[in-house]
Amino acid sequence: MPSLHSIQPDIDVIRSAYKAPLNGLPGNNYEYSNVGYQALAEVIHRVSGQPWAAFLRERIFAPLGMTATRPTTVFDIVADRAEGYTWRDNVFSNSEDYLALRPSGAFMSTVGDMANWEVALQTGRILSSQTKTEMWTAVRLNNGSEYPYGYGWEVDYFPNGVGTTDVPMIRHEGSIPGFRAVYWRLPNQRVTVIVLSNLQGAALDQLTAGIALRYAPDVKRAYEKRWPQ
Repeated sequence: MPSLHSIQPDIDVIRSAYKAPLNGLPGNNYEYSNVGYQALAEVIHRVSGQPWAAFLRERIFAPLGMTATRPTTVFDIVADRAEGYTWRDNVFSNSEDYLALRPSGAFMSTVGDMANWEVALQTGRILSSQTKTEMWTAVRLNNGSEYPYGYGWEVDYFPNGVGTTDVPMIRHEGSIPGFRAVYWRLPNQRVTVIVLSNLQGAALDQLTAGIALRYAPDVKRAYEKRWPQ
């Protein structure tokens, strides 16, 4: 059975990118890259001398009390694990097992652990103010324009990227077969909404926005612009 100490970035995935041509000159455009996260995990492994998953557990998850957070595994027995489902042709079915263990995502967690993570971000327990500012600043391209993405976070406007509102939002969504998660932060309102779903392709944006409205009613105008009543 694999353990946290046996989970490694896929070196073959990293090496597969060696001969691939660049999609553009560095800084000319933005493009999400899972291989970049694989490479980062390998850097962590080589510098720390630990598997990246063990490093995260020791340096981040355990100190923050995130005892239920770990990379996804279909082999280990995990207490209270939620099953993933797919809705197709008006019928629920079990989703396929997801064998890939990616440093770019695919973590298992709970709402309690994610709340601990958010508190750590707000209180500075995990990152300095300067680092968070850099992380949550949109990238500036070579032509002087900005793309609404920082270091692993989308940086745009509530609700879900609508650029015509004046309510800044820091967010990210993620999916694997059988699951979808949403993490929205409204920094000016000091409101964060995290939704974890065990349904593939679950439509969570409107649900997440509705939860945010309960705690930040001043953003109702932005919500109604996106989803008129």
